[in-house]
Amino acid sequence: MKSGKKIVHHLILFVFAIFLLSVAAFFNQKITDLRKTYPSFTDPVFLPKAEALRLVSLDFEGLAADLVWIKGALYFGSHYRQRGFRFRWMEGLLNLATDLDPLYYDIYWYGSSLLPEVHQSIRLLKKGMRYFPDKWELPQMIGFYYLYYLHDYKSAAKYYEIASLKPGRPPFVPSLASRFYTQAGELDAAIRVLKGFYETTHRKDLKKEFALRITQLEQIKYLQALVQAYRESFGAYPATLKDLQRRGLLNAPPREPFGGYYFIDPKDHRVKSNTDPLVTPPKKKDERWQKAN
Repeated sequence: MKSGKKIVHHLILFVFAIFLLSVAAFFNQKITDLRKTYPSFTDPVFLPKAEALRLVSLDFEGLAADLVWIKGALYFGSHYRQRGFRFRWMEGLLNLATDLDPLYYDIYWYGSSLLPEVHQSIRLLKKGMRYFPDKWELPQMIGFYYLYYLHDYKSAAKYYEIASLKPGRPPFVPSLASRFYTQAGELDAAIRVLKGFYETTHRKDLKKEFALRITQLEQIKYLQALVQAYRESFGAYPATLKDLQRRGLLNAPPREPFGGYYFIDPKDHRVKSNTDPLVTPPKKKDERWQKAN
């Protein structure tokens, strides 16, 4: 009896598969006709709801997600060299595929690079974070998009910090989170990230490096407070650290732990170190800094 039921079940699936292929062939012919009539027409014609595809896929949601993902890849590839092509359907295709199979990690990771707008890429990666909460790569990539395309250091730092709390993240993740927080003027957050990594890592070389970086940020925070005190007392920002010394607010600049020097950036009046790779120091350091002996 059980074998008979299996045969009937497989026969129904076979007939249904033939039906789906017939429907696909019909719509493919309609699309071909539309392309002949309207040369500028681009498929897909419409995107069905995930619930509808889930219903007709007969529990083969993974296969349906594969087909939609392949369709998205072909859609991208067929128009890749067309300048100004807007890829209006790309986000919908990737969302449909991940609605069908939310645990399809490759769509989040690779699909985000196929989307035409950075905010679409960020939305897809954030969706992936809900289903892969332990993957450090997803928030790290979101941080990269915020940094590289939107020049939003604070948001970039936020997602690099999220990535730094995930298992398996490399040391550069908390290091960059700290640097981006520093660039955004969030010194307390930058110190917090580094201290968190310092307390959890067992590598002595990294502990040494991060301890120096923590010292550097604490010194910058101290000098920045003096700059603000100078501004409140004298109505203008100091041009150099020498000005703090002349007014008696500072005896001597602290020794920069990486062997560099501190200076006051004339653009934003913030204290910075020339050893920070994100910082461009003044050309004539003697105009901005007095070396501590």
